[in-house]
Amino acid sequence: MQRFQTTVRLEVQHRTAVTSRQRHRTAHLRQGDLTAACGPLALLMGLIVLGVVTKTEARTLPWEAETVRLAKLWQGMQERFFAGSDLTDLLALLRFMEPRVRHRSVTGGMRRVLAFTQERLAENDLVVLGFGDKGATGPRHWALAVGTETTVTGSKSAFTSVLCLDAAEVAPTIIPFNARLELDSPRRGAGQLHYRGADGRSLLVTCSSAIALSTRAT
Repeated sequence: MQRFQTTVRLEVQHRTAVTSRQRHRTAHLRQGDLTAACGPLALLMGLIVLGVVTKTEARTLPWEAETVRLAKLWQGMQERFFAGSDLTDLLALLRFMEPRVRHRSVTGGMRRVLAFTQERLAENDLVVLGFGDKGATGPRHWALAVGTETTVTGSKSAFTSVLCLDAAEVAPTIIPFNARLELDSPRRGAGQLHYRGADGRSLLVTCSSAIALSTRAT
């Protein structure tokens, strides 16, 4: 008998709306709600889930950054709005959040990046995951990986999906994620996977960069 097992970081579930009246509680930030690109928004959602930034602080950043660290973070996010963000840009933004946030990153082939992502999610980290087209030199889109899905058959299990919060998708309502990277779906050509959004449509993507986030002990 085959069954699915979903693991999502608990704080994501607590901060995700389950009814329309609770949307203010979600960790999700939609592009358009804030003037920021997908990479910085994925990073900011991660900071909300970690409890380093509150949702209210995030929503009021354009008008009132209450601390120097948030003012610098917002300024850095604006500087990267039109050009987009690569791994170096996101790591530069994370410097404003020291010493609250620990991060580690990886680049390279998709096998390596996915192994890192699975390992860090298993350790209860969050992962800002970069997606690109086949042959792209770097990520063209970023999302926040918040959990995994595995298929269990008897005593065997297989890692089948990375579950994400994506700023380009509508806010999740019932389930605490709104996109998934499918590792077991049929795909065209080697090195591409289906990335499926909230509306069910999918894109073929590669993964070449990832940043794991966790809080530092105080």
